[in-house]
Amino acid sequence: MKKLVILLVLLLVPSVFAMTSDDWIKFHGLDKYYGPPNDPFGFIDAKNIALGVFDNSGALVNRDPFVGERISLAAKADFIWGTFALYPDNPLTSINSWDFKKGIPLGNTGWFNGAAVSDMISTAGLQPQDYHLLFYTCNVNWQKPNLTFYPFDCAAEVLTFNLKTTPLVQIPNPPTQVLPTPVTQPRGSLGYKMLYYFEPQDKLDFKITEKDYFVVNGYETNILKYEDIAAVNTVLTFTDLASGTKQIVYHPSSQQGIMGEASLITGGVSHDVFVDPTGLLSIDMNGDSKIDGTELRLMTDAGQEIDLGDTNDLKNSKSFDVTIETPKKKIESLNTNEVTKITVEKSGTVLNLGKIIPGLIALPSTPEISQQRNVYGDFLELFKPMNRIGNGELTMEVPINQLFYETFLELSGDTVKVEEPNNNLELNEYLGDVRPVFTQYDLPRLGAGTISTQSGVTQYEQYVDLPKTSGQIIFGKDQLDNVGNFLFYKKGEEIFTYQIDLVGGINGNVVNNNVPDWIGKEIRIGWSSYKVLSASISGNSLKLTLVGGLLGDILNEGDKQTYALGGNTFDVEVKVISSANKDVLLEINGYLLPKMKVGDVEPLPSGELVAVSNIIIGPNFNSVEFFLGANKFTFLDDDVTDNDFTKGALNANNNQYQEGDVRISASISGSSIILSNLKYKLNTAGLLGDIYVPPGHGVKEYLKNPEAILLNDFDISFDGPAQRPLRPSKVGLFPKSMERYNLEFINKNGLVYSVPLVVNTNKVMKYGE
Repeated sequence: MKKLVILLVLLLVPSVFAMTSDDWIKFHGLDKYYGPPNDPFGFIDAKNIALGVFDNSGALVNRDPFVGERISLAAKADFIWGTFALYPDNPLTSINSWDFKKGIPLGNTGWFNGAAVSDMISTAGLQPQDYHLLFYTCNVNWQKPNLTFYPFDCAAEVLTFNLKTTPLVQIPNPPTQVLPTPVTQPRGSLGYKMLYYFEPQDKLDFKITEKDYFVVNGYETNILKYEDIAAVNTVLTFTDLASGTKQIVYHPSSQQGIMGEASLITGGVSHDVFVDPTGLLSIDMNGDSKIDGTELRLMTDAGQEIDLGDTNDLKNSKSFDVTIETPKKKIESLNTNEVTKITVEKSGTVLNLGKIIPGLIALPSTPEISQQRNVYGDFLELFKPMNRIGNGELTMEVPINQLFYETFLELSGDTVKVEEPNNNLELNEYLGDVRPVFTQYDLPRLGAGTISTQSGVTQYEQYVDLPKTSGQIIFGKDQLDNVGNFLFYKKGEEIFTYQIDLVGGINGNVVNNNVPDWIGKEIRIGWSSYKVLSASISGNSLKLTLVGGLLGDILNEGDKQTYALGGNTFDVEVKVISSANKDVLLEINGYLLPKMKVGDVEPLPSGELVAVSNIIIGPNFNSVEFFLGANKFTFLDDDVTDNDFTKGALNANNNQYQEGDVRISASISGSSIILSNLKYKLNTAGLLGDIYVPPGHGVKEYLKNPEAILLNDFDISFDGPAQRPLRPSKVGLFPKSMERYNLEFINKNGLVYSVPLVVNTNKVMKYGE
């Protein structure tokens, strides 16, 4: 499916400005803009943006595009914002709110992903002139001074290109049939307008004619009406029943029996359109690049699917069924989707609604109003005035979300909800059943990185995994007899597993039962940087010791420097470095620490830890490498060749934690070792044994040893039950005359559709109007 969202303006005024990128930046005053304190960025001509142009044959060409051709956009940086913003030279569109999320989307975006590319985008309907692409990129510079929390070099970049007038296209074998002049009356049988929710059988199965309606699906459902075709400028005009007019340009086709081809973009998806010489259309209605007779269901904002019926025999039948299927929720003992069937019946020339399907829960009713609900909370009301002949109307209100429970993972300011699209966390459900794995795209501070050794460069990635057998939402009583909803962990059960995956493995040579190749190499654990102090091997056992923290630096003996961390400042002075003893004496904020050697960790009176990761004795001066907000971790696996965790194998800041299990995956062969993965599993050890987390609290505050959580500022917080939204999703069947019903629903983008559904023409039911 070709995902493509584009917000382009149909311009009617010719270009008179023709600004360069630099002129455009200065005209809007963007060269004077700076970001937050300690995170400056400016506007520059594009150096990380590339424009690809595809001619009508699909070939990539090295020139500016002509109107109607397709383009693609690419960007390269460590951090790439989600979209391009496109601005025409004329009119001079204002730049406001820096909303880069409303524009042309890119695939594979996120933190530290290196590059992103958009799908191909049609320029049909745009005015020939200059356009300016505004984009936001960041590159990481960990060593950049004065950037203690956001170590990014960022820039908003502008690329200008000229959209040219489409050249005349010579068709070697023009069709012998001449496109008829558009008629004032709709084509079709007796002016009847069809509603198509089945695709044609193939691209030569031309069905859709002027004034017909058709369904298109992608991320959402849209209903369009084909208005007309203009042969002079090869424009097809449609009306989206919820958002208004759409016009697209079709291009000559070399395929036998096809006069033109075009792309219709709706709801973020591109649909292929084929035109026959008489103006009939064949459309890829579900955007999968195939036309194969697929039935389309209507998708609502409540996650429902509306089935208009693949077995309805309108020619011979006296009734017409609409089925509404609501996704299953773990309510009571129900484990299947809720299906509600509504029947439209004909009696002579009159259409009427039959009774609501029996088996629902009846609510108080009147002679004119019948009310019922199903076990999901869907509310149905049938209204039939006593003085009206037939033509009842049905409204079905569906809560956007059933009752669910909000739980979040938090890491150093990043927050992500434990949920999936159409799958919220419910009572008695485990967190890992809903969302088992979290990556850098969920928590950006789980950033990827690289390690360089003599054997080459190895990329690593970080993950947090949630178990499917612990971490459950319950209603019950805790150890202090408090009754309510809790996020519950039984003593000894897994809370989460953190892992570092070294893609392809990191090689090392074993020398005297140590791996010197790894010493001093830097790796991230969460948001903090750590350096390997030691790596020792005994048989198949491996012990890794790392030291690091939120802020690290190197100072010479006698140097003084001030640092900012967590809203506090730290004045650090290196008093003495002993060459003989290879230790250092540090004074921080007037407090003299004990003499420290490599690997030592000491607390400050304010609670922060200081660690020494290296002492360098030089011919002219001595230096110390240290960390503020530090930690020292030792991971032990007694057999790296098996898949078992070693129990209680985490030592943090010289404290052993029995609730922390370690698994290191490596292969050892002679004097070489390849390390491929490190996993750390935190098990439940609460202040009172089991852990009951009430709403508004997090797991960390109930741990016996919060330091064992490993990741700085990591927590799993529980907010309790979520409130239902005030606005429900509505599905309705409403009479527009004695012979016609409209279907009304809200799509995923919040657009309200009123669709001609069924008509009783000459006592024969048909789709449409």
